[in-house]
Amino acid sequence: MRTRGFIQGRELEFDEISLDQAEDLRAEGATVIDVRRLDERALKHIPRSLHIPMDEFPARIPDLPEGRLLIVCATGIRSAVAATMVEQASGRYDVSSIAGGTDGWEAAGKPVDRG
Repeated sequence: MRTRGFIQGRELEFDEISLDQAEDLRAEGATVIDVRRLDERALKHIPRSLHIPMDEFPARIPDLPEGRLLIVCATGIRSAVAATMVEQASGRYDVSSIAGGTDGWEAAGKPVDRG
């Protein structure tokens, strides 16, 4: 679902999906990209997610895998920024921010890996 919001002092428009939608798309082969810091990821992360910390993310947009991308952070703010970056830099619209982030993912009882 297209969403508009003021994030980090600017208005962004991005695609945001629910935790259940993310789980379904992940099962269908979408790539989950975790943009949190390494120390955050070490605590918990979505299994088989690709780690690209936010401070490296802009430079790595050209190297993102083909196909559906689901971007996650802790709560959904950084992932919204990252999804917007991908759309603006590459023109791709097959990218979504996961609402609720890894905190919501874990709270919903979805699988997480630790370490």
